[in-house]
Amino acid sequence: MKVYIGNKNYWSWSMRPWLGLQHFQLAFDELMLPFDDFHQDQAFKMTISSIGPTVQVPALLDRHLYVWDSLAIREYSAERYPEQNL
Repeated sequence: MKVYIGNKNYWSWSMRPWLGLQHFQLAFDELMLPFDDFHQDQAFKMTISSIGPTVQVPALLDRHLYVWDSLAIREYSAERYPEQNL
């Protein structure tokens, strides 16, 4: 799994799924996309738009499944790892 997040210090929505995955010691790669200018040619916009259609963080990519939104990522993790009792 790959988790795309913004800055954890300034964007608590990114921290929420990250904390859940960390707490339950689930294997994932963290990819921080620093916020910059949101024009089409900026690094953040170019990177996140190549990952999924929402152009938002946090986002989780698991194989070919794209999940966005903090709560949806937590729910997906609970369904994928039922033995963890998330």
